[in-house]
Amino acid sequence: YKWRLMRANGIDEERITGSATARDKFQAWAETVPYTLRNPIHHWTHLDLQRYFGIDLLLSPKTPDEIWERANAKLAAAVAAYAEAVERKTGVASPIVAGAYSGLDQSTLDSLSAERDAISRAITGQIPVITPRAAS
Repeated sequence: YKWRLMRANGIDEERITGSATARDKFQAWAETVPYTLRNPIHHWTHLDLQRYFGIDLLLSPKTPDEIWERANAKLAAAVAAYAEAVERKTGVASPIVAGAYSGLDQSTLDSLSAERDAISRAITGQIPVITPRAAS
């Protein structure tokens, strides 16, 4: 639905589903949002910014830089908090690395999952961070 609105706004396909950077695609969406007024996606966009990132700015061609920086800072804080919690519990330095959980037993994974959820709620109330997979 979002892509359809961007296409209707004349955004080049490369900046919608193509090889443009995530930042450039966000800029393209910011250029489109003001034209979605009275469309539910306008409200959903701003509800998501408020609910998940605590950002109450209107997304527009004038605000994507600030919104991008604030949202990414919030995500980075959540990932850092989770990585620190994992390292304290397990000694594993980076939960992002593929296979980092392969040597952990299920009770440790369950404990990490609960801690991750608590950190997530403390930071934003709703951002899901990383869900480790159980070793197979």
